[in-house]
Amino acid sequence: MPEIYNKPYRPVGEATFGHRVFLEKIIAFAALGVGTPYTDNDLVVNFQGWARQAWKVLLINGGVGPTANVEIQEFMPNPGEPNDGDPAHGQWATKGSLGVGVASADILFEHNQEDTLRLTRLLITPVGSVPASGIKVIVEGRRDT
Repeated sequence: MPEIYNKPYRPVGEATFGHRVFLEKIIAFAALGVGTPYTDNDLVVNFQGWARQAWKVLLINGGVGPTANVEIQEFMPNPGEPNDGDPAHGQWATKGSLGVGVASADILFEHNQEDTLRLTRLLITPVGSVPASGIKVIVEGRRDT
């Protein structure tokens, strides 16, 4: 029965109606390189039909030190091509209104957006050094209610 105590608490009520956690993951130290942009298929989220988005990034380091550039990119398909994230069908572009944010060690970076987004991804680039315990990422959305 101890597994019941490890489940994340997801309240249900008016405040959380229509809320969805798309992604919760920790990017391991070994997967990251200083100055090397990191993304993977897990960091791609389709927000079609969702009116609000939130991105949270935490560099787990146990002290000051590393920072990371965080970009929110949207996929722009070629006319008549599918919106599937395949580079043969379009391009990934940094969302101009969001630009590039900076996440610092052990300080929660959060960005909330109420814009029309479809297929998006996070691009994270460690600067200076790599966080010792990796990077925690949470991406959430909410429907207009």
